[in-house]
Amino acid sequence: MLEEDRCKKCGAKLVHGQCFNCKDLKVIEKGYIMVIDKDDQRIYNKRFEVMYNNKDFIWSFVLGLMYASFSGHIIIGVCGALIDVLLVWLFSIIMKADIFITIVFAGCFLIFRIICGLVLNVVCIQVDQTRINKIKVKYRKGYKRVLKNHNPDGKIYLVSTLILFVFLLCGLFWFELS
Repeated sequence: MLEEDRCKKCGAKLVHGQCFNCKDLKVIEKGYIMVIDKDDQRIYNKRFEVMYNNKDFIWSFVLGLMYASFSGHIIIGVCGALIDVLLVWLFSIIMKADIFITIVFAGCFLIFRIICGLVLNVVCIQVDQTRINKIKVKYRKGYKRVLKNHNPDGKIYLVSTLILFVFLLCGLFWFELS
């Protein structure tokens, strides 16, 4: 067989560009795309259906990137808190300037939040799928047990990220006032 007819990950035969062994798709001359295995995602993340159907758009819009910490992605959530603090600080500086610039910045902030609401769940699902693939490689036979035992409590992550956000915001405004 040609090398193109074999999966680059596991070596199994490709049927119409898809490997039925590891469920990867072949992309034309660019490598592979990750296919979401919904069963493993449901085991790994309790909130998969909500995230997959984007049923909590309002929360991801209100919290912005900090919403990722509620989904169990603390690093993305903390980075989001830092970005939000920076945006609030820029907004406070710009409010002292021209009203037109303030309105434009507020519009850009709303657009950023809408993009967060639309895209953040997809990013979290892709990060989860990458983690699942690593677990599958490490624990070949008992990986479903490891996936089942994962389920982090997102409320603790969200509260800790919000506390960090408030402390950073208070520190920034205290620094600006002094």
